Amino acid sequence: MVVRLTRKLADFIDGIDLSGRNVGDIVDLSQRQARTLIAEGWAEGIVGGGPHPLVLVVEDDEQLREYYRAGLGRRFVVDACADGMSALAYFDHRSPDAVVLDLNLPRLHGRTLYNELRHQPPTAAIPVVVVTGVDPAPELPGALVLRKPCGVDELLRALERALESDEPTRRR
Repeated sequence: MVVRLTRKLADFIDGIDLSGRNVGDIVDLSQRQARTLIAEGWAEGIVGGGPHPLVLVVEDDEQLREYYRAGLGRRFVVDACADGMSALAYFDHRSPDAVVLDLNLPRLHGRTLYNELRHQPPTAAIPVVVVTGVDPAPELPGALVLRKPCGVDELLRALERALESDEPTRRR
């Protein structure tokens, strides 16, 4: 069940991990968890509009990761990983609708993670928006590449294009 958080939260409420979440974020939870948060006044149910796409942000810079999480949380359910290995393990349990990927990541470089995603059938079609400070920006077939600094509005537009498009390869 999809809810919008309405009050500042502790990291855990009734066993629900909400660390890094902010007021206004849209969160996809089990019905039991959502009902608990709604009953206790921490969230409101979202009626109509259906489920929001799940976006995974893979960014090692904590401030930038939280900036993206907060901004993208206006329109998407957002999960985040701080390094390439954590992101790779994430795909063992969840399948996001899109990925925002930094390239210079610890533990597993973003380009290596990108190649892994493209060569595995379950993840090969997931849209990827690369946000990088590397100049010149690398050629990554099937990815939309944005240069840092990249604002949330630009990233939102890129994700919406990537999710709507049948043609995944774009560069900016």
